Amino acid sequence: MIARILSWLGIDAATGWFLLVVLAGLGGYAQGHAYASAQGEARHNDYVAQQNQATATALVNHMRALQVEQERGDELSLALLASHAERAKLSDDLKKRVPHVSTVYIEKPGAAPVPLPDRPFTVGWVRDYNAALGLRMPEAPAATGSVARTSPELSSSGPFGGADAADLTRSTVSQADVLTAHHDNAAICRKIEAQLNAILDLDEGKSP
Repeated sequence: MIARILSWLGIDAATGWFLLVVLAGLGGYAQGHAYASAQGEARHNDYVAQQNQATATALVNHMRALQVEQERGDELSLALLASHAERAKLSDDLKKRVPHVSTVYIEKPGAAPVPLPDRPFTVGWVRDYNAALGLRMPEAPAATGSVARTSPELSSSGPFGGADAADLTRSTVSQADVLTAHHDNAAICRKIEAQLNAILDLDEGKSP
């Protein structure tokens, strides 16, 4: 049948068979190319889908981790605020006790309370006390008022702490003043310590 068609077209048998082989090869190539293209596109689509899924999963995990960190930070903040409140209450309670523990004493069991002996503080003692807190106090007699607590650093018109007569004069600071100042300074130190510990806990991944 093929030979008759070739003869009708005026093509000799050898040329005709060659053309048939070429056409068959071209058809096979086209079919193979289409198949390979379809397979490549399918694999590409699968890869894109996998990447999209991986990205979505990573985003979900990141948001969950972020939420956990935020909740932990909120818990630490609440714990820090609670500790601040507890320390503030303790400081207030201790200040209320200052007159009770700094004005009278009992010398022996069963004895009546009597006024504490006079224990004066010198101007130099008050100045050095404040200097240890980083406060440069004015020269006498301005330093005789009270022990500094949380006030800003004061300017000085001259040197302080000199062992001269002015340093040895009596100040008006009492034991109650010193104890009250200690309560204030201790409260500040404990607040800073709590804040530092909270920062370290947050950085180290700890929870309250």
